[in-house]
Order: sequence, then C-alpha cells, then structure tokens
Amino acid sequence: MDIAIRNWASDRLGRRAFAESLAQQIWAMANLSEGYVVGLEAEWGAGKSSVVNMTLHHLLHLDLSHSSRDPAFHGDKGGKEIAADLDDLAVHYDAIRELHEQFADVPYLHPDHYHRAIVTRAENDEVMRKRIYRYFRLRMNAHFRPRNLVVHFRPWLVPDTAALSSVFLDELTKSIGPLLGSDIEDAMKNYTAVVKRLAPVAGVAAHAVVPGSGNAIRDFVASLGNTAEATLESRKLKLEASLRKLRGQKIIVVIDDLDRLSPKEATEMVGLV
Repeated sequence: MDIAIRNWASDRLGRRAFAESLAQQIWAMANLSEGYVVGLEAEWGAGKSSVVNMTLHHLLHLDLSHSSRDPAFHGDKGGKEIAADLDDLAVHYDAIRELHEQFADVPYLHPDHYHRAIVTRAENDEVMRKRIYRYFRLRMNAHFRPRNLVVHFRPWLVPDTAALSSVFLDELTKSIGPLLGSDIEDAMKNYTAVVKRLAPVAGVAAHAVVPGSGNAIRDFVASLGNTAEATLESRKLKLEASLRKLRGQKIIVVIDDLDRLSPKEATEMVGLV
C-alpha cells in the first residue's frame, strides 16, 4: 500500500519547506554540463517518498511560474504566477479531478473542452474558476514543452540485477524520449538496443514487472537484430551529441526506495545513472 502523499495539503510532518527548498536548488542548477546527485536519507517510514513527491510537485510549479508570464491560451493576457500560489491552486485542481466520475455526461470533445466543462460545474466562484482553468492550461503546455524532464525509477521492481541497465534505459527512453524530438529519441533507442544486446541476460528485461514499460521493452528486445551494426561507443557519442541540443532542459532521475537494494546493487544502480 502506497501511503506517500502527493502534495503539501496532506503534509502532517512539516516537510513542505524542506521540499520547496530542495526544488528551488534543483531549479537553480545552471551548469548543465555536469551531473548532480542528491541523497535523501531517513529511517523507513519517515516520509522520504512523500518529500520526493512534494519536491517534484513544487518543481513543476516553478516551471509553470516561469512560463506563466506568457499567455497560456488564446485570449489569456499572461501574468506571472507565484509557485507557492500554484501549490495552493493545485489542491483545488486535484479535488476537481477526483470528482470526474460525477461528470460522465459531459461530452468529450477534447481534454480542454472537458476540463473547462467540469471546472464550470464544480467551482461556483468565477475568479477561482478562471484561475483553475488557467492552471490547467499551464500544466498542459508544460507537458508538451517541459523544462524539467522527470524519470521516476524503482529498481527494486526489477527481478534480476543484470537486467537493471536494460530496464532503466527503457524507462528513460519511454518517459522522456517522445518529448525530446525524433533525433534524440532515435539516438536513445539505438543506444539502448546495443546495451540490451550486450547485457548478460537481456531477455529478462522483456518480462520485468515495471508498470507501463512492458510493450516498450519487448519492442526493443525484438529490434536487436536490426541494430547490431553500429558499435556501442558510436551510438553513445551520437546520443551525447543529440542531448546537447536540449539547451537548458534538465533530465531529473528519481530513484526511489534505494534502501531496498543490497549495498552492491545500490552501488551498481547509482553507477548506471
């Protein structure tokens, strides 16, 4: 049972300020030619996953705050939103999303039309209604043009340590590849294919129990026969060249429950990232 909270509204341990500070430090990291590692240590059950969730939540709102100066949709005049205010607004937004089953009769034309309809029904205050709708549009825009690309990986779900590299690269490609453009996505797929070919038990990855990754993993395993010509080094260099085109976008890899691994496995996982 996952009892980790998703936003500050459920925070009973006073972790919000720490999570916001951590998010701001990640946001402010400017030298993107270097990699950074942040370790979060605490006893089991102390709320590490909750802090991670709140940090990513606030990091998203720092992203939205940055982009909010520009119009979010046709007719919007733009206007800077404060990240802390967006944290508060998200509570209303999430509450409305949880009520979506009550709006089954709303015609589904497009997510935008649907969201505008349910916000109109669920929120009586016109000012709040407009703010929630603008928040939705900011989030929708950020989904297609993210400043921070987040990959959430849980290595303890992988049944075999030798498959970690294959499954991790698959998750990385699946999570952020489609958002980076076809050239970068193709470079990631090609590099992953060779790594999987060289893995001692690459076939294990095809059966790894990682939510949402099964089809992608099987597709990559099936494609190995078509990608054996280029060397691993040449594919790695091509991937590096492609990633340099990101121009300010960060790739944030979150490894949760690292303490469930053995010391040897944890070292291998950090080295892999």
